[in-house]
Amino acid sequence: MFKKENKILDLSGERKKREKEVEEIRRKMSLKKDLPLTFFRKKVRGKSPLSGGLIEKQQSQKLLSKLALTICDSFISAPIYFLVFLIPLFFLPFTFEIFEFNKQYLLWSLIAITLMAWLIKIAIIKKEFEFLKNPLNIPILILMIIFTLAAFLGIDSHSSIWGSYGWSSGNLLEMLSFGILFFIIINNVKKTNLSINRLLNVFLISGFFVVLISCLSIFGFLSKWTSQIPQFNFLQGINLSNFNTVGSWEALSIYLAVIIILILGQNQLTNNRQQITNIFLKTEKFLITVGCWLLIVGCLGLLVIIHFTLAWIILLIATGLLLFFKISEARNENLFKIYLIIITFTFSIVSLFFPLNKFIKIDLQKEIRLDNKISWQITGNVIQHRPILGVGPSAFIYNFSKYHSKEFNQNENWQIRFGKSGNYISELISSIGILGILIYLILIGIFLSLICRLPFIIYYFPVFFLFLSQFFYRENTVLNFCFWFFLSLSIANWKKIKPEIFKTQRFGHKILKNIPEFSVILNSILVLIFCGLLGVGYFAVQNYKAEALIKYGLNLKQQTENYSNQKIELFNQVLNLNPKQIYYQIGLIQAYLDKALTEFPNLKDQKFFEKLKEIVNLGINQIKKIQEMAPFDVKTAEIQGQFYRDIKIITSGATPLSIEGFMKAIKLEPNNPLLRAELGMAYMDLAEINKEKDLEKKSEESILNEKSFIEKIKKMKSSELIKLGQKEFNEVLELKNDFWLAKYKLALSYEKQGDVKKAIADLEKIVIDLNKEKKDDPTLFFDLGRLYFNQDRVDEAIKIFQMAIQLSPDYSNALYGLAIAYEKKNLYDQTLQTFQKLQQLNPGHGEIERKIIELKQKNNKTQKHKNTKTN
Repeated sequence: MFKKENKILDLSGERKKREKEVEEIRRKMSLKKDLPLTFFRKKVRGKSPLSGGLIEKQQSQKLLSKLALTICDSFISAPIYFLVFLIPLFFLPFTFEIFEFNKQYLLWSLIAITLMAWLIKIAIIKKEFEFLKNPLNIPILILMIIFTLAAFLGIDSHSSIWGSYGWSSGNLLEMLSFGILFFIIINNVKKTNLSINRLLNVFLISGFFVVLISCLSIFGFLSKWTSQIPQFNFLQGINLSNFNTVGSWEALSIYLAVIIILILGQNQLTNNRQQITNIFLKTEKFLITVGCWLLIVGCLGLLVIIHFTLAWIILLIATGLLLFFKISEARNENLFKIYLIIITFTFSIVSLFFPLNKFIKIDLQKEIRLDNKISWQITGNVIQHRPILGVGPSAFIYNFSKYHSKEFNQNENWQIRFGKSGNYISELISSIGILGILIYLILIGIFLSLICRLPFIIYYFPVFFLFLSQFFYRENTVLNFCFWFFLSLSIANWKKIKPEIFKTQRFGHKILKNIPEFSVILNSILVLIFCGLLGVGYFAVQNYKAEALIKYGLNLKQQTENYSNQKIELFNQVLNLNPKQIYYQIGLIQAYLDKALTEFPNLKDQKFFEKLKEIVNLGINQIKKIQEMAPFDVKTAEIQGQFYRDIKIITSGATPLSIEGFMKAIKLEPNNPLLRAELGMAYMDLAEINKEKDLEKKSEESILNEKSFIEKIKKMKSSELIKLGQKEFNEVLELKNDFWLAKYKLALSYEKQGDVKKAIADLEKIVIDLNKEKKDDPTLFFDLGRLYFNQDRVDEAIKIFQMAIQLSPDYSNALYGLAIAYEKKNLYDQTLQTFQKLQQLNPGHGEIERKIIELKQKNNKTQKHKNTKTN
């Protein structure tokens, strides 16, 4: 009995020994990722074949799973590092807008790659969802949802999703990308190759190159070197003497202030007290210290040259607060660093109140930006009409057109339609409404409350001061990226400092492992997401190809003959790639118009006439199409007015349709003086047409029976149309009292009413006012000379015609008026010389040739008469 029990005990011990060996092999396999399978086979050889094969299969699956995890981690971390490095630096010369447009596409593409890698990692490979629990998760998710709703329910979904043409940032895809960036960084720091310190170093290295390129541009080295190197021919057309990769100089100065704050808050400028024995670490530390010194000196130098007040204020407040924090922890801080902060603080005060750029003769191109007062006034009007979700992201240009005030017309930039507000917060309110801005402010409020409760870290300084700048300065891709990037780093760093507050939640592992149906559903969702990203990527590539094609296609075709036909073909190709872009549609309409105006002088027979009619109809159909696509875009109505205005020489009945177009445009942009001036001139043109048709004698009954205003004006008397035009010109002068073109057209309207003296008096006043402003216009002088001539003030007419010719030597109308005035004064030699010059400018003109022959005959008779008297 004892032996049996002893034998049993021996067998149990042998089994435990074998299990211990297998467990040891498993442990070694988990420690050595590159351990070959042959090692495992040798260890289990001689054991149970079943257990050995099972273990080998399990270890193979483990190796594949770890390999897949490594690949996914690389695809998560590498695009983030690329983003941090490239966003401030990236630009391409292949599009009209070389900065924002290209930075947006870089952001979307790299975030899409990172997102897919992260989803594959947590859903397919690990089969476990891990999310960092923190107070900002829910506000950011809600903000992303509100942006999406505002984009699809707004007035222009295409612009809200992709960005307004020429004003790319602030769109839905950008906001979604930044939200995804936040979640990826906070959930993958330390779990992948993402490291907070490494991310910061990459950011500073990128900043170093931004400063270097900016300095080379300012001091002329960039343009000089690129002109001497043939490989840089693709940069032709870019002003490299006034160039930086962030965008505007004002945006660059805010970016530089952020860099200075980061360097002063870190330890890169001072030597650590710990002794470093490794030569490589010493070299690395030395290079980092030298690089940071160069970077901070370069940043301060550029800030002095640019001298943007907001950037100096940010730097002043930031260094003051930083000094307070450092002094309160002076026991643990290097005094040299505190001295550096004090020096920067003092330098900021001096530079703010005593601009040092006065002593540096460098003329930088200032950014044209909408005034903040007008921006807030526009936002107030938007909130009254669309309070909940606003008009949608990247739709500010519609707000500007409809709601800008009369005071804006007194601004020197009154002819610009601004697609961006003067500051980000006002644009955000108009884009996503009260609901969206409340969530955004709650997000910032939660972040500020964390600052008060958690230990000091330098990363919340950029978030806080970039948020403050949003009340005074408009956003761009670089500044928005910096805001969300440092917001992410702040949460990730607090997670490291206070892991008990920022916990990682795990869920879904048991369900995915035990219930295969859930795994199938999840995989199907991932496939749908992947297909959605591919679809967005496809349209993004098409849009980019269209923009690159339109830029280089137009530049190349301008140098060829038959330009109008090639332009039409080009715009059709571009619209096949991106049919939703209104500005391409408008370009096609203008191409049809150019083609029609080019063909019209060559009109000889019915064949040419039918061809011309076809071109005009294509333009008309295109106008109807874009007005259906974008009924709220003032450009779609304005192009109708311009198209029919210009084809009035080709076809009758175009002027009323031109009036209709300008009236639609005025409804969309009521305070634009140019549109009202165009409408007034269209009324004057129709007055001439109706006068020629002798509509003065028609009864008013036919007009009263018409319901449409356009049909009514077609039958109006010339005198009534002149009054309508005068009304528009007077409204223009109420909007902009120094708009000389309206005064000029108003003066000519008095001539049409028979009051020539008033017309002359008003034109003389306009000439005097323009001389004071050092402005001149040859057409104004011509009309004044013409009126002088018609009033038999020939000597004054000759002087005015001569002034017009001085301004424009090849101005045929002024030359003709001068010649007729000379002839009336019997100055036949001067008359003949003037007509001969006209003949050179207008070869084959029958009237001019007849006049020259007539003058030569008169000169011959005069000469013969003189010779007879002499004899």
